[in-house]
Amino acid sequence: MGKLKVAILNSYSADFRRIGGTQSLVRNWTNIFLAKGWKVDVYTTGAQTEEILQLKPNLRSIYCRNSYEAFKKIDKHKFNILLGVGAPLPLHILSQYYYFLKWILRRVHFIHIFHKYPPLSENPFLRWLQSGYLKCVYDVIVAVSPRIVDALKSSGINAHLMLPPIPKKFYFTKNEKIDEKQKEKLDKKVVISYIGRVSPDKGIESVIRAFKKIRNIKKVVVKIYGLYNPKITSSLNLHRYLTQENEIEYKAMNYLRNKYSEKSENDIISLLKITDIIVLPFHTLSETVDSPLLLLESMASLCIPVASDIGDIQFILQDSHLLIKKEENLYDALAYLIKENKLEEKQRHIKNRVDDLGFDIVYIGNMMFKMLKKC
Repeated sequence: MGKLKVAILNSYSADFRRIGGTQSLVRNWTNIFLAKGWKVDVYTTGAQTEEILQLKPNLRSIYCRNSYEAFKKIDKHKFNILLGVGAPLPLHILSQYYYFLKWILRRVHFIHIFHKYPPLSENPFLRWLQSGYLKCVYDVIVAVSPRIVDALKSSGINAHLMLPPIPKKFYFTKNEKIDEKQKEKLDKKVVISYIGRVSPDKGIESVIRAFKKIRNIKKVVVKIYGLYNPKITSSLNLHRYLTQENEIEYKAMNYLRNKYSEKSENDIISLLKITDIIVLPFHTLSETVDSPLLLLESMASLCIPVASDIGDIQFILQDSHLLIKKEENLYDALAYLIKENKLEEKQRHIKNRVDDLGFDIVYIGNMMFKMLKKC
């Protein structure tokens, strides 16, 4: 396909220089194109001020106040692929039709990635407009979960299932995990971890209760890597409590300084490498990627996830013992894995699911490139 130029369009809430699931999704797709030697401009709408940052020789991050400004900037640069992440572009911006017609004549490839459920408007008329617009304009439409694929197909849209791509550095063998635990003097321990927001609406309180109870099993070590918001009283209070809690090993990151860096990502990877069980008590998937990246990253790292039974998590895990219907069931699920000596069996199961699902970044990238060649 030669060296191409890619424009990625997303909203400020998915700014790929920050930490989060949607942000990681944009970042990983950016890296797929960069690995091909292509030039990538990431246009982020909803910013307070316009800004252009040259992050790498082939990568620019361009912040725009709205979609109209982004379209004008995109049009100035001769690009080959436009990739949208999230909901369809706003239908009320008439200028977009002018630009899209212009780009269609220029033989630009249009890709859209749906990462949230439901993917289209719940208003029947708007949903009809959106589906017609998508079918007329886009060459490749991707959904990150089976239920998003089904929802799009019910509106007559042919969507391809592609789980979020996970970088190779998250993948470990069983022996690599054993060696790392020995190095950290944790080889005779069961390490249970929580990674995520320190906020009551993220299930952290149920995690704390379950962790304090499971610590009665002598060989268990519990760890929390938490992102707290000092401007939200409930989050700050939980953060202060955890800093004083002796039974839980706690590492904190301030949400207001929420900037992605290789160090912050490597901290997560290091924790996953020594973790046996990871808890993911999702209340909802509406604010994140419908197939959560942390779930896939932990599976790639051969951690055993214990997760809420919502969305398509059952499809991903395919093991009822790893799913919790209610937060009160979290301790029971953890105790079952440890007391019944199920860790090796479940780790083998997770390895098989990782192999069956196929979500490593190279595999997913190759799927996309094959589709683009057919356009």
